[in-house]
Amino acid sequence: MVFFGDMYQLPPVCVNDEWFILKDYYSTPYFFSAKVFEKQEIVCLELDKIFRQRDADFVEILNQVRNNNISKENFNRLNDRYNPDFDLENNQDFVVLTTHNAVSDDINESRLIDIDSKTFIFDAVIKGDFPEYLYPVEQQIVLKKGARVMFTANDHINPERLYYNGKMGTVVELEDNNVYVTCDGEDDPIQVNYETWENNTFSYNRKENSVDVKTIGTFTQLPLRLAWAITIHKSQGLTFQKVAIDAANSFTSGQVYVALSRCTSLDGIVLLSPINSNSIMVDSRIQRFSKNNFNEDLLPDFVNRKKRDTLCNMLIKLFSFNLLEVAVLDLKGYVTEFRADFSDYTPEMVENILLIVQDLSDVGTRFAVQLRKITNANDFPLLNSRVNDAKKYFLQRLETLEKAMDITNVSTKKKERANKFSKFLNEVNKNLQETLFFLKNLDDDISVEQFYMLRHEFVVEKVNYNIYEEEKEDANEQTVDSELIAVIYSKLMAWRNDLAKELDIPSYLIFKKDTIMEMAQKMPDTKDKLLKINGVGKVKAGKYGQECIDIIKSVTTHTIN
Repeated sequence: MVFFGDMYQLPPVCVNDEWFILKDYYSTPYFFSAKVFEKQEIVCLELDKIFRQRDADFVEILNQVRNNNISKENFNRLNDRYNPDFDLENNQDFVVLTTHNAVSDDINESRLIDIDSKTFIFDAVIKGDFPEYLYPVEQQIVLKKGARVMFTANDHINPERLYYNGKMGTVVELEDNNVYVTCDGEDDPIQVNYETWENNTFSYNRKENSVDVKTIGTFTQLPLRLAWAITIHKSQGLTFQKVAIDAANSFTSGQVYVALSRCTSLDGIVLLSPINSNSIMVDSRIQRFSKNNFNEDLLPDFVNRKKRDTLCNMLIKLFSFNLLEVAVLDLKGYVTEFRADFSDYTPEMVENILLIVQDLSDVGTRFAVQLRKITNANDFPLLNSRVNDAKKYFLQRLETLEKAMDITNVSTKKKERANKFSKFLNEVNKNLQETLFFLKNLDDDISVEQFYMLRHEFVVEKVNYNIYEEEKEDANEQTVDSELIAVIYSKLMAWRNDLAKELDIPSYLIFKKDTIMEMAQKMPDTKDKLLKINGVGKVKAGKYGQECIDIIKSVTTHTIN
């Protein structure tokens, strides 16, 4: 997982009521106090190339403000921008940045009143449970032609994505239900779409092993706010050519730095109040974290060590068979609970599967100890040798497991039992097929990169394990079709991977796995039919089409025979 951000900007928002509870569990509200970092190392890299500002002198001032070590000379240069007589009325292209909402609201209301044109009022539509503290914009938005506004959401309707959160513009036309805004630097007005925000609750669905989302309320309103003035907090992430900053009442770490760094140049800044030394604040906890964690000299060793550990963990997981064993135990539990509803052979079949899997799990557990010892010694030739030997052993055992999953003599007269049995056995099959896929496709020279590539390529078709007596006979043909698709898919994927190695190109450049799956399902036997498959164009059909058709025909012909 990669985190991006600047800790020296505004701190996390944590209200007193929340922190009263959280303080017993976390030392700070910053991300680095998360419990996960007590167990996992974190690598910090500083991206020091600045794109918003080009002037080296201004960048130096910003860095000194950021680190709270500003020189007297730069402090004076900064306060040279103070202009107590600055006329905001005649400089409306300046965005005013303030420390508090009340100040920015007063400025915006005053500017709106000064516009001599018709007032339009837009009321939010609130449904269900949507408390006021969650309102993303004002419940009632008051606008006039000529008002300066800022978008508060991204454009999800127009394919061109005409606006985004933080984009500034001017209202150029108003109707009862429509607002048109021309954004800065653009000519064409944008019709502003209403945005609907949801208040959702989340609950764990134990039955489906998933998170259920329930919308309990909605808030629909124009994604706009008046923007002659905005708070420094709301300006974070934005860029301006001209800003008028009132930071005399700054109250938190990084606030002055964020305000100053919104502007592209020092010349574009006007200070409405002088900046005093007490206004520039940096949280000592951030400085302490930075001092202890920003050491790029340690990076190469860290990466190599983590790569080694990741490879070891991936191999241990591959050979552990824990998920496979859990899936079989779930199947056994269900069959045992409703024993009377299944044919006599059913418990025996499940028990045979479990014995094979438990044997695999025992061997895998012992092998994991060897894997850990070998990787800790950095003996990768020995690691490759032992893994390749293990692949041969486990492939043979897994093929035995596959045969043991034969449902020929398994049946039930209750449809609900048949459906549940199929669901449980599909979970077993999914884990089995994933392990088989990795064991068959891992190169002799194993790597983390290859694990990720194979994980991306793996796909498994749901199998119709139909043991319902009334439908079992009719389902035989469907089962053959499902098995046929799986065989064709496997053959095509093997051909694709072999060809990719031969050509030394990524396998997806030949065909993506979704395209391969569609070929397996539709079984085209001519190039015209092949061209109807998503992802197959004339060029690829010309290069690889006949080989694909030949593979499909060889499988289908063999099956028919």
